[in-house]
Amino acid sequence: MPTDTPQPEPKWRVVITDAESASGVAPICPSPALFQRASEHWNDESMDLLGVWDCCPGPHLQCINEDHAKILAAMLNILEVEICS
Repeated sequence: MPTDTPQPEPKWRVVITDAESASGVAPICPSPALFQRASEHWNDESMDLLGVWDCCPGPHLQCINEDHAKILAAMLNILEVEICS
């Protein structure tokens, strides 16, 4: 049953923390302009979307594998967990 209630914007995303796999979770960068500028330095499009940049807030969490990272990011977004400051 569709609802007209707007869905909250996700606050967490899956990231590459070890340069080999997307097995990390971090908050979504609050500054799209800085994220875009940093991502221009990479040729690999997946690194642009999954990288962690200086403008991205912490914490950056390392999970056991990519599946666990996807589950954790989804749970944090469903629960609307805010970034700790």
